[in-house]
Amino acid sequence: MTPISHQSSADLVRKIGETDQQFLTHPSPELAKLRANLRIALVQYSHQKQEQLYFLTEAAALLEIALMDVNSLEQHVELSAALGETYLQFYHVTQEKRYLIISRQVIKPLSHHPSAEILLALARLSATEKHPSLVKHWLTRLMQLPNTDIACIRQAPELDSYRHESWYQDLFKAHLH
Repeated sequence: MTPISHQSSADLVRKIGETDQQFLTHPSPELAKLRANLRIALVQYSHQKQEQLYFLTEAAALLEIALMDVNSLEQHVELSAALGETYLQFYHVTQEKRYLIISRQVIKPLSHHPSAEILLALARLSATEKHPSLVKHWLTRLMQLPNTDIACIRQAPELDSYRHESWYQDLFKAHLH
């Protein structure tokens, strides 16, 4: 399956139609997250701020509604991480600090869970807020989890300014050995 971020905008729109139809007959938190992720992926193709905000608003609404219906802590953590990331995207589009606050309010209460999605979201949020000690803290915790996806960390643009830091490079060296 092609990763969402590597699909054309036409493919994304087609997939949105398909998943929206599936959701009508078989709603699930997983499908709600996929629907939100597809809308977030469309943001990269739009050059219009209003259109980007529209896609992000739809994604946030889908995730918030799905959060009301979850039955397990694991699903709650996963959807909350996605919602926190969505509000981080809002910040990148608007540069409005309120979205950083909302993102933090969504994901910070879940920081004690051993969730790669939550810890990566916290590292990205801390990097955006320019808190290097917190970036290091969250990444250190993330790298201690089994099966940490290094590619997700490397793809996070918020972490670019930390990649040259010795502690950052040491984290990866230790993880690879």
